[in-house]
Amino acid sequence: TMGLFRKTLVTLAVFCLGISSVAAQQANSLLKKQEERKLTPVILSVSMGTNIHTGGNEHPECFATRADVATQFDMRMNVFLSDCWSVYGDFGLTFFKLQKKSPGLFEEIFDALFDVALRFNPSLGVGASYMAEFGRFNLMPRAGLGYQLYAGDSNHTKQMNSVTYKSNVRRSSFFANAGCAFEYRLTEMWGLLFDVNYRYPLQSAKAKYTVQEADTPPVKQNWSSRSWTNDLSISLGIQLHFGGK
Repeated sequence: TMGLFRKTLVTLAVFCLGISSVAAQQANSLLKKQEERKLTPVILSVSMGTNIHTGGNEHPECFATRADVATQFDMRMNVFLSDCWSVYGDFGLTFFKLQKKSPGLFEEIFDALFDVALRFNPSLGVGASYMAEFGRFNLMPRAGLGYQLYAGDSNHTKQMNSVTYKSNVRRSSFFANAGCAFEYRLTEMWGLLFDVNYRYPLQSAKAKYTVQEADTPPVKQNWSSRSWTNDLSISLGIQLHFGGK
């Protein structure tokens, strides 16, 4: 009787241990799934490099010109929707000064109306990206849309010697962009980044000038240019990985 009782206790103990082990495994699995659902993979990229102006300088007497080579800063965040696909938001700054070219009559008008000592020009962009992993190397091509804002946009009225000058200059525009990020992963948390990005304007820059003397009809002139927001950026930086990506 005692032997049967001991066997029963041992069997019951083994059964309880088995049930506890299975329950613990199920609980751990459930916790991991909850954590995975909570932690959406995110990559934060910060880079700085060279911005090369590829659009030329059309109608410089109206729009002025920008430097052929400028400094580019970018901060981009990728939020992954699957193992490979993500959506991103990008904030950029292009640093340059407008360079004035205003022969003849426009030289005096520009001197009176425009402050061309511009320092930085911000942009915002959104799009989609694909990530291919090759060991420590990651390749992330992307495409998207954005808006480039130029601090030189202006709308002025100036009166000189009974002559009224009105000007409206808009260089800011929407753009399409395509780029690719190349990363060498140093740790699970971060890696070195080489980034290439090209932007193409979806709108023309516009300039409108009106000159009116007293008691005479106004004389209006209009120009447009596709030179602005047409550039290639080559940058170096780092990528930070969050959420297990």
